[in-house]
Amino acid sequence: MGNLRGAWEIVQESGRSSGSREIRAAVEEFSQKAETNLNRIYRQLKGGCFRFRAAKGILKTRKGKAPRPIVIAPIEERIVQRSILEVLTTTESVREYVYEPWSFGGYRKDSRPMGHRSFGGLRKRGVRDAISAACYAVYHEGARYYVRSDIEGFFTRIPRSYVLEKISELIPDRSFCALLQAATDCELENLAQLGQQVDLFPTHEMGIAQGCCLSPLLGNVLLAGFDAQMNGRGIKCLRYIDDFLLLGESEHRVMRAFESAQRILAAFNMSAYDPRNEREKAQKGETLNGFEFLGCVITRGRVSPNEKSQSRLKDRVRTSLDEARSKWSNPKERDYRYSLVESLFSISKVIQAWGSQYQFANNRKLWEKLDKEIDNLIRKHIQSYGSVRSRLVQQKDSLALRRTLGVFSLLDCKSESIFPLMQSVPPVPL
Repeated sequence: MGNLRGAWEIVQESGRSSGSREIRAAVEEFSQKAETNLNRIYRQLKGGCFRFRAAKGILKTRKGKAPRPIVIAPIEERIVQRSILEVLTTTESVREYVYEPWSFGGYRKDSRPMGHRSFGGLRKRGVRDAISAACYAVYHEGARYYVRSDIEGFFTRIPRSYVLEKISELIPDRSFCALLQAATDCELENLAQLGQQVDLFPTHEMGIAQGCCLSPLLGNVLLAGFDAQMNGRGIKCLRYIDDFLLLGESEHRVMRAFESAQRILAAFNMSAYDPRNEREKAQKGETLNGFEFLGCVITRGRVSPNEKSQSRLKDRVRTSLDEARSKWSNPKERDYRYSLVESLFSISKVIQAWGSQYQFANNRKLWEKLDKEIDNLIRKHIQSYGSVRSRLVQQKDSLALRRTLGVFSLLDCKSESIFPLMQSVPPVPL
């Protein structure tokens, strides 16, 4: 139960800060009877009768690339998957296999000292530490050249049966491994809606669903040998799931390392984008001129989110506010999710989550610039509300006005008169 409660706390925190209203609503519904729900899941797991329900497949559009297939499981399934991840990351045989000093991402933050597995005393955990390791290699170890690339279609090409067999060797527990296999199956509830694009999602034998918390760790299990082979002989290879950065003192040595990476990946029927002919997806050059890694631009000691990441933030804020304003044309609906208050709260969560991802960035002038651009979007949003408010005041529609503002009305409370029920209630003797 302690494991499940810890998993629920993580799922709850993630869900409440999600930009999806649907996910936030599902988390809120589960939280109303959280302890009861967790006890039921616990009994089902203990009795071996927990069954994973179908998930929802979503295609996330990407400019210049095929849509990214994201799988969103129901809340209960996400809690169990997170609990399984906790078991995997706290089992010593698995930890020693995937917690390599050159690999970042795919497991929870670890505050334990890494000893000899550190980059200048840095503890590896996530994007922050991957960027720190890259900066350390460039500014303290003299890495002058780089190649940055990522593995094409990584999650959809992971040989799932191979990875699960490897884990079964590390954890020889049949019931747990059977649960792990069920947790990584990709069954979708909206197959008809996806149509022919359903082929972008993982099959039963090949691939692991993106959106499942177990996917990055299983990818790390697969590429543990890649990390070991790629580091050494004057080359440092920093990998964050399917993105990797090669650093060295000469261009020739770095490019030879890249060719070695291609040969290693070919054994799994995978390949990385080549910076010589796919410059939009991979880069090479001198570190002195700056380089990108994990959504960041590193130039002469300054770390900033790249243009693509900045655009995603502004697009999410703009889209969320536009959607809310489109609902204001019909304030008769009892939907507070798109009110002024809720829409501002929603983008506040988006901005906070985005900023938290880049706490390590040191370009404060960029922060000021982005804030001003978002201020303009908010100003437009509030002005639009002012127009709606004036119209509703003239119409003397106080109920619609309050709904649009986002302050709950007593008239929207559920009401059930006692008089229709009196016929079924026996009289109380005097």
